[in-house]
Amino acid sequence: MKEQSSRETGSLRTDGDYIYSYSLPIGRFLYSDDVPLIYNYKRGSGGKFVSITTSRHITLIMNNLDAKNHPYRLVGVEYDD
Repeated sequence: MKEQSSRETGSLRTDGDYIYSYSLPIGRFLYSDDVPLIYNYKRGSGGKFVSITTSRHITLIMNNLDAKNHPYRLVGVEYDD
């Protein structure tokens, strides 16, 4: 069984597999994934907007991956309002 770890910075945290904005999973990178998946909750990008803070968290993650030339995939999400 995988040992669970957690790193937190205010409302942005990870358990080692998923990245959360507050309690909402906004990304994942599992061993079975070829690249990290970033869930599109961003404003102005065709995503399902949740909050300004969540949109900023996603932008922060994408910018960090871009700066390291690390590929990722921005994926659509479905949820009930």
